[in-house]
Amino acid sequence: MRKSKGSRLRADADEPGPAAAKEAFLAELRAFRVECGKPSGRRLARISGDLRRLYPDARGAELDLRALSSSAVSEILAGKRQGLPAADWVASFVLSCQWHAF
Repeated sequence: MRKSKGSRLRADADEPGPAAAKEAFLAELRAFRVECGKPSGRRLARISGDLRRLYPDARGAELDLRALSSSAVSEILAGKRQGLPAADWVASFVLSCQWHAF
């Protein structure tokens, strides 16, 4: 973003807009899922329910990991929901995919 006359910010032509940035992020999540063996949404939901047990915090604190639903996985990865997924959803998604892969 650059300042132009009148102190307004404008996007550079080579900067992706919010929709393109969201799609690029979701494409990375979809690619990660494929690299992890493309677990089904139901499989990810089952794994996510056990994440606190599978990944205990070394300090004894309880991690804020969200249980995934298969419908949310499908809708979010398809870009059917507004905005980006919440950080705790992304963390649960990544850890669940990772657990499936190993």
